[in-house]
Amino acid sequence: MPTSLVVKPGDRIILMSESDGGKTSFFHALMGNLSLVSGRISYGGKIGYLPQKLWFRKTTVRENILFGMEYNQRKLGQIYRTVLLKDELPLLSHGDLTQMKDLSHLT
Repeated sequence: MPTSLVVKPGDRIILMSESDGGKTSFFHALMGNLSLVSGRISYGGKIGYLPQKLWFRKTTVRENILFGMEYNQRKLGQIYRTVLLKDELPLLSHGDLTQMKDLSHLT
């Protein structure tokens, strides 16, 4: 089935389907990790990808979200609300400055 997708700068994509519906394959194809059988993929700019497997750096909660970007309290608060962390942060010993530890046993 021919498919065409145009994403404008600033747009974000959330792809949802049932289990084994091809979501991961779709994103791997976008990133060039899968060979195309037909068609083409072209893009300019950046692609952000959040895999299904838990992954983080051993640093603070905040730095795991900022990844070196400039701290902006308003924007970070919006992110915490979006990803449903706002109500969880007060439960951590140092809020978003709490150091992440190895949680690989959870995956």
